[in-house]
Amino acid sequence: MKKIHLFAIFFFVFSSLALGEVDNSVVRIVTNKKPIDISRPWQFLKVVEQNNLGVFVGNRDILTTAYAVEDATTVELQKFGKPQKHQAQVVFIDFEVNLAIIRANNAAFTKDLEAISIAGEININEEVTIYKAKDSYQLTAMPGHLSEVGVYNVATSTYSILTYLFQVQQKGLGWAEPVIYDDELVALTTGQDTHNVHAIPSALIRKFLDDFRKQPYYGFPSLGIRLAGLVDPVARSFYKLEGIEGGVRVSSVNNNSPFMGKLKANDVLLQFNGKDLSEHGYFQHPKWGRVHIIYLLNLMRAGESVNLTVMRVGKKINIAGKVTRYDSNDFIMPFKPSSSKTEYLIFGGIVLQEMSQSFLEQWGEDWKNRAPFDLLYHYEYLNDPFQGKHQLVMGMILADEFNRGYQKMTDLLLLSVNDINVGSIKEVRDALNSNPIVRNGEKFAKFKFWRDGGEIILPYKGLKAAHKRIDDTYSINHQNAFFESAL
Repeated sequence: MKKIHLFAIFFFVFSSLALGEVDNSVVRIVTNKKPIDISRPWQFLKVVEQNNLGVFVGNRDILTTAYAVEDATTVELQKFGKPQKHQAQVVFIDFEVNLAIIRANNAAFTKDLEAISIAGEININEEVTIYKAKDSYQLTAMPGHLSEVGVYNVATSTYSILTYLFQVQQKGLGWAEPVIYDDELVALTTGQDTHNVHAIPSALIRKFLDDFRKQPYYGFPSLGIRLAGLVDPVARSFYKLEGIEGGVRVSSVNNNSPFMGKLKANDVLLQFNGKDLSEHGYFQHPKWGRVHIIYLLNLMRAGESVNLTVMRVGKKINIAGKVTRYDSNDFIMPFKPSSSKTEYLIFGGIVLQEMSQSFLEQWGEDWKNRAPFDLLYHYEYLNDPFQGKHQLVMGMILADEFNRGYQKMTDLLLLSVNDINVGSIKEVRDALNSNPIVRNGEKFAKFKFWRDGGEIILPYKGLKAAHKRIDDTYSINHQNAFFESAL
């Protein structure tokens, strides 16, 4: 009993001292969020209030995660221990790395705040302190330690970044809580999996802030290639790697890669800027051991040069090029519709919109197993960087007598409209206006879908009346939601 009592006293003292060192750098962020209902893009989901934390990093800037302010209609800042809330604006977001900068509308808000310092890399098993909001008046400190360093996709993008995993005993973390080591910010939390807290490390935070402050913002880069492990001795012999350690195979080069025409599929990547790569694409980090090549890219600015050493059919060659900024919406099917307002079009009850991961996430956390197979197949295997076209999907048909017989056709990828291949809502409108299918003196619209999705044929005649009924029935009430024929 005595030991427990002494531990409780020790933890109280530790928590109080730690809070005194950083509580003047941490603020509470209150957002009201109103995300679009992706299944019915003319509607919004219920407004929810969300609480996250932010840290003052100087120049009136509050650093937080992109997720904290995504879809926010209002943003307010609050200092701990003070009841007043101050309206704020989102100044900058990089969804690819899940970081954002916000500022209070009143410039005086940050005058009595202390800018936090950004830490360097820390060692595995290093002890840290994580600060969590106990309520709107108090912060609480909790211990943790760095248990693992890995590469994961961020919550707001398909981009992969180096991520710290901190082991903790408490739950309920992942709301942009600051992680402190030696009075400096070493990471910002983004989520929690049982007792492991995921966090963005200080190296990426520093790069984000430096890039933002210098302007123009170059962002986080990509090589635009896919890599495949090269472990099997027979495969290594096939690629003429006898006597060579390491090396990871280039399985494909994206059509927007800065190395298109320089790298080729089945090249074996041996070195990245002089660092030897393993058969899985890892290099040796002085603090963490084997770390994936992605971390080297995370630390670069888009536009910087890189030197690659590759083995091509038994010949070692050097290739130089400049990395380009990664854009998770630069794909046939993007991570999330590129604008804050999802584009869609209704024709006779057919609802057409942009296909994206956000659309697939309607099927819940297990969407990779529950979403329609055809959509998943296209998203996983045919989702290359695009050259001017996205992929559209017919998510649903709003039932009406006008579309009787087609109402069970849902979640189909659109191939063409009136025999014209389309990749945007504008192209759908143009095809409907310029190229109707004429049969027996009447005009029809033909929507053809991928693979065995079949087709839908609807007349132009009676379209206006049908749209009036559908609007009344489903309460669309949005300008330009319905196609208006110019024919």
